[in-house]
Amino acid sequence: MVNFGYTINYVDEVDKALSFFEKAFDIKRRFLTDEKDYGELDTVGLCIGYCVT
Repeated sequence: MVNFGYTINYVDEVDKALSFFEKAFDIKRRFLTDEKDYGELDTVGLCIGYCVT
């Protein structure tokens, strides 16, 4: 069985993208790098990452 466990979305501003999903879907932020160039949302069973384009 194949499990889909990780995806990365490329965005212009990681902090703004994470904030949108936190507010719109009540998903908590797992972390954001100090440089704000990569972050992840804290979802169950799937890691959703955001990276600067």
